[in-house]
Amino acid sequence: MNKNGFLTFLFSIVPGAGHMYLGYMKRGAFYMISFWAMIALAVFFSSSEVYMLVALTFFTLPVIWFYAMFESMHLLKKMRRDQVEMPEDTFALSGLDWFTRNKRMHKIVAIILIVLGVFFLLSTAGDQLLRRIVSDWNDRQDVKNIIISSLIAVGLIAGGVKLMLGTKKSKGDEEV
Repeated sequence: MNKNGFLTFLFSIVPGAGHMYLGYMKRGAFYMISFWAMIALAVFFSSSEVYMLVALTFFTLPVIWFYAMFESMHLLKKMRRDQVEMPEDTFALSGLDWFTRNKRMHKIVAIILIVLGVFFLLSTAGDQLLRRIVSDWNDRQDVKNIIISSLIAVGLIAGGVKLMLGTKKSKGDEEV
């Protein structure tokens, strides 16, 4: 095992780069794309009045960043322990197996999505709609913001409901 711990740490400062340095290209690309996509979403919506989405994206950035950093250091330890020179990168196929098998996690995530969607609908879209009813209704940007806010909220709620309905146990399912 010839991977340097300090270089792994330096590369892991950029989410996904530490994984790529260790040979986990798919996993590294996933973290890198996730991180930069969150930044792109925050920048895209920062000019509109969709403050909840901007706050949500900025909340997820440190989670992705720190998780990717700590996981790359953990993978280095594991590679050293197992004396693996070039790891098998099966992340795209089974990296999220724990989530697909864990029915309790489905329910938790579904409830969080539904609550976030309702909160987002009431606080952002509802607030904007109420302000526009009371005041001037001629601004196209305001209408666009209300539509975007409502679509995001409905998408969160629909995703939560779909996840909740998809968690019903069939006879062959086991709860992990």
